[in-house]
This record gives sequence, C-alpha cells and structure tokens, in this order.
Amino acid sequence: MTTNPLTKIFIKSPFDPIVKHAEITKKAIEKLNVAFTLFFERDYTKMEELCKEVIDLETDADNLKAKMREKLPSGIFMPVSRGDILDLINHQDKIADQAENLAQWLLIKETNSIPLKMVEYMKKIMDINVKIAEAYVNAVKEFKEVIETIFMKKEINDVMKYIKTVESLEGEIDRIQFTLRNSFFDFKEIDPVSLYYTTKIIDIISDISDKAEASVHRIRILITKR
Repeated sequence: MTTNPLTKIFIKSPFDPIVKHAEITKKAIEKLNVAFTLFFERDYTKMEELCKEVIDLETDADNLKAKMREKLPSGIFMPVSRGDILDLINHQDKIADQAENLAQWLLIKETNSIPLKMVEYMKKIMDINVKIAEAYVNAVKEFKEVIETIFMKKEINDVMKYIKTVESLEGEIDRIQFTLRNSFFDFKEIDPVSLYYTTKIIDIISDISDKAEASVHRIRILITKR
C-alpha cells in the first residue's frame, strides 16, 4: 500500500477512531440481533443482559464521538475537512442510537400479541441489519485506505463495492417493511397497544438500515468531492 506522506504529519489520524466507532456499532447490532431472538423466545433474563450491553456500547460510541469532536485537529493539512469528518461521525452515530432505541423498547417485553408471521419478517430484517453492519464497517475501513493512498482507484473501487452492498441490503429491508405494513390488515385481532408497539419495533429495526445507508452516502460524497 502506498501511504500518503501527509498522514505522517497529522497530530493524530481521525480515521482510526471512525473505524473503531463503526466496530462498536457493529458489535451492538450483533448483540441486539441475539437479544431480538431471545425476546420472541421470552428468555427475558438473557435478553435483558444483552440489551444492557447494547446500551453500554452505545454509550461507548457516544463517548468516542465526543472525544473526536474535542480532539480532532483544525488548522492542519487533512485530505478530508474537519467538518466533513464530524458530519460522517454524526451520521454514523445515529446507527448506534437506533440500536440503543431498540434495546430500550425490547425491555418493555410486549410480545404476547405479535403474530408469528410478523415475527418471521422482523427477524429477517434484523439478520439483514447484521449483514449491513458488517458491510458498513468494511466500507469505513476501505474509506480509510482511500484516504491513506491518496484516493487511488483500486481502493475507491473497494469502498464503492461495500457502499453498494449496504444500499442493496437496505433495499431488501424496505421491501420486507412494505410487506409487513400491508400484513397488518390480515391481523385485525391485534389490540391497539400491541399494534402501536409492533409498529414501533418495525420502524426502529428498519431505521437502523436507513441510518447505515445515509452514512455510506456521506462516504460516497466525500469520495466524489475529490
């Protein structure tokens, strides 16, 4: 790999913390996926433990974001502007925020009236979210390579591959979400409280992928700016 010599004069590379933040978010989503399965199995003890771990991981992500905002240098040469880096980390942090949001809603434990068919679709969405989290981390890692190789074509192609993976998987979730919303008309026995709770869960698990897609769009913009 040809390293950009300018990176050697940075006080501290801003890209390693961005990768670390993405990895924390990925870990939170992986734990959340297990908690989601336990939620429907009503294994609430293990589910609660995992949900609390997810909430702790989101706190770690927030702390890392705050440290980046505080420590990120200004007034020195960087291949990407300070404002663009902060914008990316803010978008990325919203993925972790939604993971925490779902963990908090799972702790309410309202599973009694969610139809089995809906459960299957919801689990599928969470499985796809895990794939999205993995592809997103890879996109961020490859973006770091793009920066450090002075925007070489191979590294750009690599990051674009992962961006397209995230976008494709997010499209799958959109289609499942559409099917889920239409299926509400088939389950008229759902009481209003359970209907609201189920809708909220569906919205949050779908929004995780939306936030990931918004983040890779930021990476795409930063690449095409060059």
